[in-house]
Amino acid sequence: MLAGLDSPKAGKVYLDYKDINKLGLSNYRKNAVSTIFQAYNLMTYMTARQNVQTALEITNTTVDNAKIEELFDLVGIPKEMIDKPVLQLSGGQQQRVAIVRALATNHDIIIADESTGNLDEETTQDIVNIFKDIARQQNKTVIIVTHETAVAKETDVVFELKKKHFTQL
Repeated sequence: MLAGLDSPKAGKVYLDYKDINKLGLSNYRKNAVSTIFQAYNLMTYMTARQNVQTALEITNTTVDNAKIEELFDLVGIPKEMIDKPVLQLSGGQQQRVAIVRALATNHDIIIADESTGNLDEETTQDIVNIFKDIARQQNKTVIIVTHETAVAKETDVVFELKKKHFTQL
């Protein structure tokens, strides 16, 4: 619900004191929040760069190839990989492409929904470090949804969802 993919059956979700349902879920997703999924949700017939460019076009954001390359560098994707089809990239590299896609739209909130669930321990740590750097250096709110205790321990604040209620740990 926080990602704007579904409406609550009861209650409301607010962003900056505004009910996101009144904003329109499509507008909310397009203008306020970026989501990184466990399954990457990349267009497999496109290159890494094209996936990012398409996200920018959908959100009416100016496509700046120099900025895109800078973001790929930030997440550790070498320049020679940017124009390769995403199916030629490893799972960890595909997740990094998804992170670049989220960053390129320049939203203040990034939701990483089980984004390390398919990754090995080393790549998971790399991705967590990228999220920490993004939060601190770019002043973004990064919300990590995870079942992994090791990932949760790396965050500033932890909430647990149990029986439809959030509890801060």
